[in-house]
Amino acid sequence: MDAPFHDHRERRLTISVPPFKNTVLQHLDAATIGHLELRPVELELRREMEYPGSSIDNLFFIEEGVGSMTVTLEDGSQVEAGMFGHESVVGFQR
Repeated sequence: MDAPFHDHRERRLTISVPPFKNTVLQHLDAATIGHLELRPVELELRREMEYPGSSIDNLFFIEEGVGSMTVTLEDGSQVEAGMFGHESVVGFQR
């Protein structure tokens, strides 16, 4: 009687990574993605996300649209200082 055949070759676990639009996420490996608590959120227009001197509680990987960074001048007016989009990660306070 022949012994049952056992395949002792190495088995590899393949983790599927969803197709991200954000280029930062596209460059992370599956293990790193697995450690992130990613979930989709919608940000309303003109939402202030962070304030100077405050700690950052969350990171946002922009998938669609663009955001801008502004500087508030002494007279209270604001000027755009930079833009970010699908190539970026942005900090956020709660």
